[in-house]
Amino acid sequence: MRERKKRQAQAAIEEAALRLFQQKGYEQTSIQDIADAVTMSPRTFFRYFASKEEILSGLIRTIQRDGIRSLYHVESTASPHNALRELFGCLASRYQQQRSGLLIRYQIAMQTPSIAS
Repeated sequence: MRERKKRQAQAAIEEAALRLFQQKGYEQTSIQDIADAVTMSPRTFFRYFASKEEILSGLIRTIQRDGIRSLYHVESTASPHNALRELFGCLASRYQQQRSGLLIRYQIAMQTPSIAS
């Protein structure tokens, strides 16, 4: 129950933050703005995310870690071609599952000079 509630809070924060980033811009959106949008204190926000950047890039890092983990399931005798096929298959699957969220994050990042570089 606790874990489910935590996931719901994280999802609400992410949704509100991405909406605000699109409306106001990433750099113009404060932690306070995000916290207010989900009716929590900034201190509570930091229980779920270390920064605004983590909201924007956390999903990408998670997908990358999942891709690397998929390589652990490849036989040590497998060819590099088969290992890469496994890796890219995992990444493609995760991309399909999270496509809309990734595209929003990409658009926000490309509109933010400090992140785009």
